[in-house]
Amino acid sequence: MAYNDPQSSASPGDVSRMMGTLKRIGVIVRERVRLDGMRGRGIARYRINPHIAWHGGLETRATQAKQIPLPLTVIDGGKEPQ
Repeated sequence: MAYNDPQSSASPGDVSRMMGTLKRIGVIVRERVRLDGMRGRGIARYRINPHIAWHGGLETRATQAKQIPLPLTVIDGGKEPQ
């Protein structure tokens, strides 16, 4: 069953690709939740990465941020490749 919002021109595939892009660049975090009786990987639940943006109390943000690694990679720059 396809859901099409009459106010949006985005298809479900468009939304899926955009959510994948946001996940790849670290803006959102995707969690797969298995439901009883459901086959496959389960449903996807998305959350804003607390290192990127947050709306809420700072204590909650600190707790959530500890559960998610920073979306940054430390590189050893300025050296010749070996």
